[in-house]
Amino acid sequence: MVIEFSTCSEVLGGIPQGSILGPLLFLIYTHDLPDLCTQQDPSTKTFLYADDAKIYKVINQLPDQDELQGVVNTVKNWSDEWLLRLNIDKCKTVSFYVKKSYQYSVSYNP
Repeated sequence: MVIEFSTCSEVLGGIPQGSILGPLLFLIYTHDLPDLCTQQDPSTKTFLYADDAKIYKVINQLPDQDELQGVVNTVKNWSDEWLLRLNIDKCKTVSFYVKKSYQYSVSYNP
């Protein structure tokens, strides 16, 4: 059996991809996000996956849309506070609707 080691290099921040502790530490770092979203709007559900989050809410009328946008704003503010800038290009909305589609937004100033 041959054992090989990669060269050592300095890690300036974050956790190297493929680490065993990376996903666990990320979950510990982000554990308060679902509670924060629920405080903003108790009917909104938040699901955390390894490095991803899903926000879900049934929209029946305009105030529901405003509440969900408020939760989206809360997530953006939380991510700014904890220096986890959202990748806007990877943020997506999925709507299942019969009558009307709603739009949500997250933006950063250049």
